[in-house]
Amino acid sequence: MNNLYLVTELALGGELFDRICRKGSYYESDAAELIRATLSAVAYLHDHGIVHRDLKPENLLFRTPEDNAELLIADFGLSRIMDEEQFHVLTTTCGTPGYMAPEIFKKTGHGKPVDMWALGVITYFLLCGYTPFDRNSDFEEMQAILNAEYKFEPVEYWCGVSEHAKDFIRQCLTIDPNRRMNAQNALQHPFVAGDVSNGASQEGQNLLPTVKKNFNARRTLHAAIDTVRAINKLKDRGGAMASDSSSSSPLGEHISGDNTLRAPIPADPNAMDLSDGGGSRSAPQTNDSGYRSQSGTSQKDVTMDGMYDVPSILRPGSNANRVVETSNGLWSPALQQQ
Repeated sequence: MNNLYLVTELALGGELFDRICRKGSYYESDAAELIRATLSAVAYLHDHGIVHRDLKPENLLFRTPEDNAELLIADFGLSRIMDEEQFHVLTTTCGTPGYMAPEIFKKTGHGKPVDMWALGVITYFLLCGYTPFDRNSDFEEMQAILNAEYKFEPVEYWCGVSEHAKDFIRQCLTIDPNRRMNAQNALQHPFVAGDVSNGASQEGQNLLPTVKKNFNARRTLHAAIDTVRAINKLKDRGGAMASDSSSSSPLGEHISGDNTLRAPIPADPNAMDLSDGGGSRSAPQTNDSGYRSQSGTSQKDVTMDGMYDVPSILRPGSNANRVVETSNGLWSPALQQQ
């Protein structure tokens, strides 16, 4: 038999940040608990040779709507099983741009440390409501990532955040992947291990007003940018269709309204378009090693055998098969009393 059947759970609790915004209050200790739960799952994956490669708040889901619901990691469409005994590295440029590590852009080979970089970005985001490398253009964002250019500013947004939390972010956002903190060491960091007070009161400052304000402003801005991009794409396509109806080229080029020849753009569903503000699709690179968790024709990665007759809904990466359990009892009554 060549059929592979995967039975997974249905996550009904919604995305991580939506849950935070619905809370009446939100403290640094809550963020630390969320990172601790996510880190526990990442450490488990890394111990079994798996790198996720697309960690972000949108891929952290709650199992149920209850306050003490378990947190799940979702979307393993870009994950890989690495054969570390043969010193395999990954080279495909993939992920969500704002959460991608420098070595992915450099194409020097990457592995498990890319997940720790993403966790640093997530931690920064959970403490202030915006990402550390958010810039006016995709190119500027990539340059900021390559140079790890970020600050804990404006000061008023970070005055209620402990030095332990900032140090945790710094150790995750280290350019050199060999010096970057790994998952097991991260679980022992004071920010995650429970010592988040750093000399202040255990309760700390309520971060919810700042986080919600920054998140909503960022979402509104990016929605406006996406709208403008969509309108421009429609205009470009409309102009191309009009020119195609009135003239044709033996070489198959598109002729724009200004009579400029443009090479046709192939419709590659697996290509990562950095202009769309954060899609998580793999680019057409061909040199990854190990086992890819999502079959496709645009890459020559080594794939798992016997996957071709599997229904699409049961294949790794589909929405019906994309959760893994992390830990129990987030924001449970016991935690709220601490």
